[in-house]
Amino acid sequence: MDSGDEMDPTQHLEIQRSSEQAKLLSTSSSSHSQHHSKRWLIALTCISAIGGALFGYDTGVVSGAMILIDDKFDLDHFWHELIVSVTVAAAAVSALMSGILNDWFGRKKVMLLAATVFTVGAVVMGIAPSKEVLLVGRMIVGLGIGFASMTVPVYISETAPSNIRGRLIVVNNLFITGGQLVATVIDGLFSIDHKFAIENGWRFMLGLAGLPSVVMFVGLIFMPESPRWLVFHNKDEQARKVLAKTRQPEKIEEELTSIKKEYEQLKKEKMSVFAFISRVFHTRSIMLAIFVGCGLQVFQQISGINTIMYYSASIIQMSGYSDQQAIWFAILPAFANFSFTIVGLYFVERVGRRKLLIVSLIGVVFWFIVLSMSFLLASQNSPVAMSLYPGAKCDYDNCGTCVANSNCGFCAIKVGNGKYSNGTCSKGDKDHSNFQPDNGTCVTHYEYNHPTNSTFGQNDVTIYDSEYSGNNSKVSGKQWHFEYCPDNKFAILSLVSLFMYLVFFAPGMGPLPWTINSEIYPMWARSNAVALATTCNWMFNLLVSLTFLSLIDAVGQPKAFMLYAILAFTGLVFVVLLVPETKGVSLEMVEQLFERPHFLKWCGRRIRRKGKMMKKLTSVDPDE
Repeated sequence: MDSGDEMDPTQHLEIQRSSEQAKLLSTSSSSHSQHHSKRWLIALTCISAIGGALFGYDTGVVSGAMILIDDKFDLDHFWHELIVSVTVAAAAVSALMSGILNDWFGRKKVMLLAATVFTVGAVVMGIAPSKEVLLVGRMIVGLGIGFASMTVPVYISETAPSNIRGRLIVVNNLFITGGQLVATVIDGLFSIDHKFAIENGWRFMLGLAGLPSVVMFVGLIFMPESPRWLVFHNKDEQARKVLAKTRQPEKIEEELTSIKKEYEQLKKEKMSVFAFISRVFHTRSIMLAIFVGCGLQVFQQISGINTIMYYSASIIQMSGYSDQQAIWFAILPAFANFSFTIVGLYFVERVGRRKLLIVSLIGVVFWFIVLSMSFLLASQNSPVAMSLYPGAKCDYDNCGTCVANSNCGFCAIKVGNGKYSNGTCSKGDKDHSNFQPDNGTCVTHYEYNHPTNSTFGQNDVTIYDSEYSGNNSKVSGKQWHFEYCPDNKFAILSLVSLFMYLVFFAPGMGPLPWTINSEIYPMWARSNAVALATTCNWMFNLLVSLTFLSLIDAVGQPKAFMLYAILAFTGLVFVVLLVPETKGVSLEMVEQLFERPHFLKWCGRRIRRKGKMMKKLTSVDPDE
C-alpha cells in the first residue's frame, strides 16, 4: 500500500469514535421510541378500560344502593328485580348493536358513544324523583355498558402488540372487578348516616358513575383509532401513523403488511349468515365447539355469580344484618372477586383451563350448599311466630318463614335480658304509614286482642304480656323485622359462604368461559360464534337477575341457594365430560379437540391403555 494511502492514527480514532456515537444515538433513539410507544399503550389501555370499570361499578353499586332505594320508594320485589335487570336487558341489546356500529363508525367513536350514554344515564339516576325515572336511568346506563363491554376488549386487542396483547386485555378484566370493589366502598361511605342515605345517599352512589365516564370521554378524544379498523376501511396512511405511536419503527411495516394479509383472507372467507349456519351444521367439530362455548357462558350465569354481585347486600341483610351493616359487609365479596381474579391470572397458564374450571366449580357447589344450610339453620332456630288471628294473611310458624315472604313482617318482642323473644307475623309496612291491625303495625298478640290498651301500635313501650314471657314478666319494646330475624347466630356463616364462593368462582368460572371462547373457533367462525356465546351470557344474566327475589319469595332462601348448587353441579358435570384442555394448543390444532366429545376420547384412551396392559400380560411366557 502506498504510504500516501495509509490512514493517520488520529483519523482512525475519529472514525471509531463517530461509529460508537452513531451506535449510542441509534440505541438512544430506539430506547426513546420504545418508551414513547409504551406510554401510548398504557394511556390508551387505561382510558379505554374505564369502560370496563363503569361496567364493574354499576354491577357493584346497585347491590347496596337498592337497599336504600327499596326504603325510599317502598319497592316490592318485582320493582327491585326490574330496576336491577333492566340494565342487563339494555346492555344485551346494545351489545348486539355494537358489532354493526363498530364496523361502520370505528371502535373509538363507539367508545365515545358509550361514555356519553353512560354519563347521561348516571345524571338521570342521580336526580330521579320517582322509581319510573330511575328505571329509565338504569336502562340508559345499560345501553352504555353494552357498547363498552363489546368494544373495549376489541380496541385493546387490535391496538396492542401481539406479545403483550393478552396482558393488556386482562387489564380490562381487572378494571371491571376493581370497579365493583370501589362501588361497594362508595356504598358504605354514603350509607353512614342512614336518614341521609335513604333520602340522597343512593343518588350519590349512582350519580358518581358519571365522573369516570366524563374522564373516559375526554381521554378518548386524544386516543387513536384502531389500526386494524383503519386498514379494513382503506386508510393505510392513518393506520401507519397509529402504529408509529404504538410500535417500534422496525415493526411498523411488518405489522401493517400482516393486517393487510388478514384483511384479504377475511374478505375471501366472508359469508352470509345463512352460509355460516350451513357450514356450521356440516362441520361437526364446530357444532360441538359452539355447544361447549355457549354452555360455559350459560353455566357461568346460572351458577349464581350475578345473583351474588347484584344482590350481595340484600343476601347479607337477609342473613341477619342491618341495612348499614349489609352495605359495608358487601365489600368482602367484591374484594374476593377482585383479588382472586388476579390469582386466576397466575394459575391459568400453570394449571390449565380445564383443571381450574373443575376446582372452581367444586368450590362453588360446596359453598352454595353451606350458604343454603346457613339459612336453613337460621330459619329452624328463629323465634316462634304467632299469627294475630286464625286465617291471617301472614300465618307462619317462625320468623324465618315469615320474613321469607316479602309481604310479611315479624314483630319481634324484646324481653328483659335485651334479647328478642317470640313475636307475631303479620302484613308488613316498612315505613309504618298504616297503623291498622294486620296492615303495617307492630303489635303483640295481647295488644291485638285488647285494642283499648294504651300501648297499642307503639314501638318503644314497656308492657306485660304473658303470651310471650309465659309468666307476665316484663316485655321491654318491640321491633319490626322484614328481611331478617333478630339474633341470628348463623349470620356469620352466610357471610363466610359468600366470601368463599367468590374465592373459588373468581379465578375459574369468572374469566375462563371468555378465555376458552376466544380459543376454540377457527377464523371463519370466530366472530359469529363468540357473538352467539356472548348473547347466551347476557340472556341468562337477565334471567337470573330478573328472577332471584321472586325465587326467594316462592321457595325461601335455603331451597333457592340449593337450586343454584344443583345448577353449578350440572355445570361441573358438563365441564368434566365436554371441555378439553386448550392450554398450549395452537389455534390451528384446537379444532381437532372437538372432533368428538371429550369424554369419548377419555374413554378411548382408557380402553387402549387397558388393551396394552392385557396384551403385555398375555405375552408373558407362563413357564418363566
